[in-house]
Amino acid sequence: MTYEQLLNLIDNHSEAMIYTSDGDEYLIHNPHLNNDGIMPLPWYEYSVCVLDSDGTQEEIEYSEIVDVRY
Repeated sequence: MTYEQLLNLIDNHSEAMIYTSDGDEYLIHNPHLNNDGIMPLPWYEYSVCVLDSDGTQEEIEYSEIVDVRY
């Protein structure tokens, strides 16, 4: 997956759950929507910052993402 592919998948959704190749689940926020009360997480060229189930911020590479759900 790439930066552009992930953005297209979450298009009009303020957040989504992403799943990695090792079976981990993370919350991701759409950087292009104004989400009052939600802290924006950085998106980079090859990786994105996400929140794990404990609310801890982590950085993962787009290539690790295998599924996206809303």
